[in-house]
Amino acid sequence: MDARNENISLLLQQYLKGELTEAQRLELDEWLNASEKNRAILEALSGNQLHAGLHEMAGIDTAQARQKIPASLFTDAVPQLVPPAQSRRMYTAWWAAAAVVLALSVTIYQLAGNKQQNKPVARQQDADSKQSVQQKGPVLTLSDGSVIALDNAGNGTLAQQGGTRVIKLANGQLAYKAGSASDTATLFNTIATPRGLQYQIVLPDGSKVWLNAASSLKYPTAFKGTREVTLTGEAYFEIAENAAMPFRVNAGAMQVQVLGTGFNVMAYDNEAAVAATLLEGKIAVNNNGERRQLKPGEQALLNKEGGMRVTQHANVSQVVAWKNNYLQFDDNELAYVMRQIERWYDVQVRYEGGVPNRKFGGKILLNSPLSDVLKALELSKVQCRLNNRTITISNN
Repeated sequence: MDARNENISLLLQQYLKGELTEAQRLELDEWLNASEKNRAILEALSGNQLHAGLHEMAGIDTAQARQKIPASLFTDAVPQLVPPAQSRRMYTAWWAAAAVVLALSVTIYQLAGNKQQNKPVARQQDADSKQSVQQKGPVLTLSDGSVIALDNAGNGTLAQQGGTRVIKLANGQLAYKAGSASDTATLFNTIATPRGLQYQIVLPDGSKVWLNAASSLKYPTAFKGTREVTLTGEAYFEIAENAAMPFRVNAGAMQVQVLGTGFNVMAYDNEAAVAATLLEGKIAVNNNGERRQLKPGEQALLNKEGGMRVTQHANVSQVVAWKNNYLQFDDNELAYVMRQIERWYDVQVRYEGGVPNRKFGGKILLNSPLSDVLKALELSKVQCRLNNRTITISNN
């Protein structure tokens, strides 16, 4: 890292802490006026819009960590951040002190102005060539058991399911177009994503689903009466309003019922609870006769023993971070962090001497190379090594 970038990094750290001297303020102003990109960096930091930098809650020697960060991270060849639902002008940002800085609490952004016109439906992380996830894509299983590899399928009609056409759109998205209503058979399709990849789908009623990595969704090719789907893993839903046809998501022992809303359901087998989080609208959560109605910002948690509780002020930004192409942690235990890394990077994690009692907070961009994640873990004093896609963490 050259002296100029090092100095700007320190100035931004002082700015964020409110500890700039008058001389430092003048120097920072000069840097801001030199480029619109520089000003965009400060705006992103100040607005907490992309407040990245995964850091250990207990802190770390940031000076020592900065010396170990590759200088190449100061280039403009930065990963593309995926925007929220609407395409809009935004700046691709990166903490230059690390790609996924588990080690640093404050660092510097590098941004490149870029207007994204067509965001990809399927997203997969950029990993190092030696550590990249095998090129597996989302697969669609039809009602007769036949399987379509969506990455390899051409655009247009993929299959006819009763009176419904299954279509791959030009942007790669999967959609359903209803035909004749005379068909009485209920046919089901299942879409599944591997580790390290997400996919978007438009259901037959126009509802939109963002399917997270290592997840699957089973649904009818045409809705009749109640709209009902079954989820394994995690998905975010934007449900088309239809009061006459309630929408239900079955996720393990939990059933989520909605009329028209945006919500997230997480139902991974290796997590302690199934979680339904409401962003907007209204949903009701059912479990063995117990019914709880949620308001926006609330989260229902159903544990393995069947106990259900509602959190009134859920960390919504953390819940849906994956949909916006990053993982967010807020005082989470290391084991939880590593389960997220397992799903996205298609690795296994094992522990020697038990799980270290450590907590972390911050963000990981999902296009961060696995090698940078491991390097950041090491900077955060977590002893880890990678061998044949197994990460071993030592608790010594």
